[in-house]
Amino acid sequence: MRRPVAGVRGATERVLPRPVACRVPHQPGHGERGLMIAVVVVAICAIIVVVAVTFGGLAGVTMGEVPQRTTVVTVAEGESLWDIARTHAPASDPRAVIDRIRELNSTVGADAGAVEIGSVLTVPTHDGTSHGGQ
Repeated sequence: MRRPVAGVRGATERVLPRPVACRVPHQPGHGERGLMIAVVVVAICAIIVVVAVTFGGLAGVTMGEVPQRTTVVTVAEGESLWDIARTHAPASDPRAVIDRIRELNSTVGADAGAVEIGSVLTVPTHDGTSHGGQ
């Protein structure tokens, strides 16, 4: 398309089309990608530190040793070895107390909680009453 040039007779000027802006999707550059990776790495490190402090701190808290004193108890209805261990040696790890109950009583089987109602057991205790213990 041609249009007349101002002030010049018979001369025409060529008109170019207007440029059209194109939108190119933004792709993260190396700097932005590196920043995203750094943020993810820092977040993962923070999570690891929190877990380590939480569970590592708990690892330092130890339960007391299984008491040497013993007492005799009769198993009540609904009572398990775990219940007996927590009741008579609450400051000790119940698993260790249950192991000691098994050592002291040949009638207690390998099942962690199985014990017959009315069974008479010798159990470790933090209590002042002692029957046959040291």
